[in-house]
Amino acid sequence: MFKNGDNGDLISNGSQGAALAKTLGQRAAVLLHGHGEVVVAASIPQVVDRCVELDIKARVLHDILAMGGKPVYLRPPANAATAPDVNQRAWDAWMREENSSKR
Repeated sequence: MFKNGDNGDLISNGSQGAALAKTLGQRAAVLLHGHGEVVVAASIPQVVDRCVELDIKARVLHDILAMGGKPVYLRPPANAATAPDVNQRAWDAWMREENSSKR
């Protein structure tokens, strides 16, 4: 979580941007207090995949908590750093859906 001021102010200068980058570190995403999130990756398909996965996981966590449950957090597999970071089939499906909606 990155909190910029008491009201979740917008990031509007270099020192705030540096503080955000420091909070992000080597992670793929960081939540912005009062604004949403920042998601980074090496490519547009990776960013889209991470955004979709983040949304799905947030909805699942919300539902678990709403039902009074306790989430069980899993550790990433040992090969997570070297595993492909893009779900190519999902990307192709998203592109087909996007292109068909333009017709």
